[in-house]
Amino acid sequence: MKKSNKFCIILASSFCFASPFALLAADEPKDDPNAQLTAETARINAEAAKINAEAALAKAKADKEKAAIENIGLPKFDNKTTLGEGGGAIETSMLATRAVREAAITIKGKIPGVDACSSGDFIVLPAGASFNPNLDTTLKKQAEALTDQIAEAHTPGPGQSALATGITIASAIAGLIGNEVSVTGIGLTEIDNSMLANAVAGELGDCAVLAGTATPMIDPDQSALATAIKDLATERVKAKAWVKSLNKADKKKHADRIAALALLEEESAAFVKLLSTANDQGVNLLEKAMIVELLKKTATHVVTIKVNKAGGTITNSKNIGTFFGGDPVRVSGGLSASWSIMNLASGRNAGSGVVTCQTAQVRLKRVQSGEWTETTPQKKGAICS
Repeated sequence: MKKSNKFCIILASSFCFASPFALLAADEPKDDPNAQLTAETARINAEAAKINAEAALAKAKADKEKAAIENIGLPKFDNKTTLGEGGGAIETSMLATRAVREAAITIKGKIPGVDACSSGDFIVLPAGASFNPNLDTTLKKQAEALTDQIAEAHTPGPGQSALATGITIASAIAGLIGNEVSVTGIGLTEIDNSMLANAVAGELGDCAVLAGTATPMIDPDQSALATAIKDLATERVKAKAWVKSLNKADKKKHADRIAALALLEEESAAFVKLLSTANDQGVNLLEKAMIVELLKKTATHVVTIKVNKAGGTITNSKNIGTFFGGDPVRVSGGLSASWSIMNLASGRNAGSGVVTCQTAQVRLKRVQSGEWTETTPQKKGAICS
């Protein structure tokens, strides 16, 4: 009985001491689902506050150092490269010239028979220049016709009307004047038709003649055209001597012939003046025609060269590299060109095409310093397609 009472007293005491905590535990939730998120948010906020405080401290130190430097009075410089009007133009042109050189090599490789060519086989023309392969023949025929008509006027053949023929010659000379074209190139930019034609002729070497700029030595004694002009001059002298030898009665008798000769003399004088008038380059039509005559003795083809477009790009960059002193400006150059080849004997096309050449972008300073050069055959500086 005593043991039982003792056990009840202990059990009752335990219940009395434990019951307050048990009741509190029963009132609280068993597990808070936002506890981890709340703790992480608090940690991030604390970290952000620390970073902001460190940034504020760094800025305060930088402002203090900047103020100290500014108090010294040193000049201020912005770390940037500014291109003014025309800036980079010469460097772009230098690169485009490399593209011209490569274009000339490419075009040379397209010309038929170039590997076995002989001296003077190819007449190279910049687009816009005039080369009339019939010029010498046309003028020769005009001179011969005038010569024949003058001879016929003072020594007429049966059924020949000197006056009518003289009018025909006048019309022919008028047409000749209208067909004359100045031998000059059309300038587009500094990278123009003439520059590329020069480059192509340079690649062809002795096989090429650059018509319009090249003026080979001519020998009038070996020129059929010059001989025809001499014959015309001789016949004019004979006609004048014949008229001068006539007495008054004969002049009346041959009045129609004398009138025809006067017209033919007028046309001959105009013809000779046309031949002897020099252009802006100091070359007259007779010399042009005799040059054509000379070139035709060896030439087989006429190669016409045209620059369709030439130019480049300038890129001015801002990045971490340029901030630390890297060259921010890069330039490139290129061109597109076309070419055609005419068979001189037939006038037919013997080949034609287009070529596009360009350089990669190069730092401006490398171009200015001359460091950008072809060091090996594989590094041409420009590529063509």
